[in-house]
Amino acid sequence: MYSQLNPLILRSLTTSACYDNLSIESLDDKSSSSSTTKITTILAVHDNRKIAIIKIDNENDVANIIDSTLIDFSQNSKSNPLQMIKMIRLQNKIYLVVLSSKTLKIYSTESGYKILFEQNIENLDKKLNELTITSIEKLNENVFGFTTRNRLHLFEMTNNNNNGFVEKEFHQDLKSSTTSQIIKFIKIDDQLQRFGLFENFTKITIWQLNEKNFSFTQITTFDLHANTKLTCVQVFKTFLLIGTVAGQIQIVNIKDGLLMGEIQSHIKCVTSMDVATNTGYLISGSEDSYARLFRLEQINENEFRVEFLQQFIAPNEMIFGTKFLNTNGSSMAITTFESNQIKIFKMK
Repeated sequence: MYSQLNPLILRSLTTSACYDNLSIESLDDKSSSSSTTKITTILAVHDNRKIAIIKIDNENDVANIIDSTLIDFSQNSKSNPLQMIKMIRLQNKIYLVVLSSKTLKIYSTESGYKILFEQNIENLDKKLNELTITSIEKLNENVFGFTTRNRLHLFEMTNNNNNGFVEKEFHQDLKSSTTSQIIKFIKIDDQLQRFGLFENFTKITIWQLNEKNFSFTQITTFDLHANTKLTCVQVFKTFLLIGTVAGQIQIVNIKDGLLMGEIQSHIKCVTSMDVATNTGYLISGSEDSYARLFRLEQINENEFRVEFLQQFIAPNEMIFGTKFLNTNGSSMAITTFESNQIKIFKMK
């Protein structure tokens, strides 16, 4: 199946910030002198002070570094630590979204990682003494959002604004709620522009964005399986894949919330997951030092098949990041706690 290539060495950074701290996007670079399309992959990983961004060409049997950049927040790390980052593609360009406890920053990947947009977010959620970021997601080619414990914050890319982004309102009950807390935010469907908000570890509400008038329609809501303590979420076709503190991956029907089954993937907390949507490969990482690879196959709306394929071990290290480098799953990357390496694997 997979074999390991040369690891990417990170300078002045160890990947110790949080679960699922690795973000990846790819660029199609079609050369004018050739009819072939070259794919360049951008990886971003962080701790609570620094972000390392690496561009690689992984088409051959080595991961060639094309460019690397380090963004340093050390001067403000105590008062304004990094919480979450994500590479997102908007209007066929890739941006780096960086959220700390007090600021939102959006960087261009095309011009030396120049800051395109910056906003103070310290007072966005006045119900909480300390702002906690729970998720960052792209909704469509123009809109991305992030969630704090009590609110979903949306930003739209626009050519009518000098800084390129404008904040948009999400009109829904959680804005005024004192009891509901958003645990996760996940994009469900590209074509229908649906997304889900996980609340209080107990339920998920699925919404649809109506882009013409920027309004929202509630599609459905259902309770999660009892005692589910989710840590990470992915979507595969009509199923939600929910990683849990106990080490299971729950497979839940998006339409009605029915628990279709569980994968006993780890003996400790599932820290990260990713799905190669074209092939159904699922990779999960855990505090138990293992990353495990499965193949998912949807038989019909209510049936699926899971096949275990391979496992990877990082002795005496907790795996914090697992990501495929493309939608076919032919390459993937793994990061571990307090390591200065990104391990790259390629299918043989």
